[in-house]
Amino acid sequence: MAKEKIYKDLDLSFDINPLTGDVGRKTGVDAIKQSLKNLLLYNIFEKPYSTQFDIGVRNLLFENKGKGFENYLKSRVKLLITTYEPRVTLDSVLVKMGSDANSVGISVYYSPIETQTKDTLELFLGKYK
Repeated sequence: MAKEKIYKDLDLSFDINPLTGDVGRKTGVDAIKQSLKNLLLYNIFEKPYSTQFDIGVRNLLFENKGKGFENYLKSRVKLLITTYEPRVTLDSVLVKMGSDANSVGISVYYSPIETQTKDTLELFLGKYK
């Protein structure tokens, strides 16, 4: 019988584990969700030697947005996740412009490879009212 993998990543909030005194960690679906969020929030040059790594969402917030903007952003998100997050099967991506021109909501629907349970990551970028 195959043993299920347990994914472990550092908790990027850097909270200290009170029992061990070490930096905390995320496991399982929480680790995957944190990884997906980080992928979406990377800016260009934050990952050395990999200029194609970002989708540039923050930079795109203040650009002129034509009819194809949502589709362009959706395709960039799909490419980034399928390329750099092998622990998930991407089901779909939904991009919706906010009420003002400088905000965007991104919903990523995915299934972790090990469990095949459906999960969602929702991310809103822009100013909060």
